[in-house]
Amino acid sequence: MPTLEELIGEEYVLNIGITGQGDEKLAFLEQNMGLVQQFLEMGFNGSHIYSIVCGPEWREKLGNIIQNYEPVWKPLGFTGSNLAQIVAYADWKDKLDRISRDYERVWKPLGLQPTHIAQITRGKGWSNKLDWLQTKYAASTYTPVRIARILQKANWKEILGSSAAAVA
Repeated sequence: MPTLEELIGEEYVLNIGITGQGDEKLAFLEQNMGLVQQFLEMGFNGSHIYSIVCGPEWREKLGNIIQNYEPVWKPLGFTGSNLAQIVAYADWKDKLDRISRDYERVWKPLGLQPTHIAQITRGKGWSNKLDWLQTKYAASTYTPVRIARILQKANWKEILGSSAAAVA
């Protein structure tokens, strides 16, 4: 059987090792190589696995993704990269719930792809950003790529002006 380093890369093993509870995380992954292999078979890579386990609730994040990738996320078009971005930061459960509930109904019809939603929900204020998309984006002249770039910025409300103030 390959080593963890061979599966996800030495760089990511080293990076996981220096995170909080790094030794515990590495021991878990080494004892659960089948889980690691399953992530790789679903299209995740070492960088994605690192992003998922670098913060708190990492075991729950791993379990949630394994349980929901095939029935929920893959049919919606979300990739390992998208999910790693979404769960890497705070409020990951709320983000996953809202995105899975609203993607097909709200954001996909607006032309927003999973990559745009993942980028938009990475930082603080993600809920306000999704609210803006839901209520104001259709009337805007922004392309999906442009709005995703704007909503990643700390000063997105300032850039979008009065239309952002209405939802924030």
